[in-house]
Amino acid sequence: MAAFQIAINDFGVMLEVESDYAHGIAQVDALNAGEEFDFLIIADANMFMAAAKPTVQSYRLLMPCFMQTQYIVTNPTMYSYDARRLWFANASTGEAQFKMKTPDIKQYIREKPNTLEISDVQNKFLELDRGEAIISWEPIISVHGNNRPDLIVTPSNGYKVTTSMYCNKSFNSPSTMQIRSALQEVLIAAWNKARLEPLTAHLRMLQNSELRKEYVSSVGTEIS
Repeated sequence: MAAFQIAINDFGVMLEVESDYAHGIAQVDALNAGEEFDFLIIADANMFMAAAKPTVQSYRLLMPCFMQTQYIVTNPTMYSYDARRLWFANASTGEAQFKMKTPDIKQYIREKPNTLEISDVQNKFLELDRGEAIISWEPIISVHGNNRPDLIVTPSNGYKVTTSMYCNKSFNSPSTMQIRSALQEVLIAAWNKARLEPLTAHLRMLQNSELRKEYVSSVGTEIS
């Protein structure tokens, strides 16, 4: 979000950023409901799990954007650090990890998993009972971790959440190569500036009320 705002404010790029969809699942749902975008930045797992749908097939992978860690959050029992009741969000990167049966997930395979909506992940994180675990991610871990010091947060073993940029097939032609290349270059520059100048990124988020609102809705806490 901050990188887009930097591209607009600092680099003078004319972009219309649609930020109403806080998660990749909501983006895929919007595509299936008839929405159409020139470019998408979305978790690859969300695109792969919906790959059979014609609306998703209209998009082509353009470039990887970033990679982040996914976490297994456990509320251990009194007698063991194991948790046997696993929760993850439907159609999320959590479900993708469960289906891949990564090493840290194998202990849960013999149990029927519990699923919930992605909007309920942070609430379940805060209410996790003894013997339960949930697949979660940043910024939920950093924002809410201090409220549950009893939980064990373990980086996932063998699974990373990758997020990439996709373009509509209408932009996937030789005649639009210059537009694609220019947009890629400016977004890379904006992302690097956001990482190197976190205060600038923070201020750009505060300046845009819509981006600020979407951040709060996805994370569950205000920024100031």
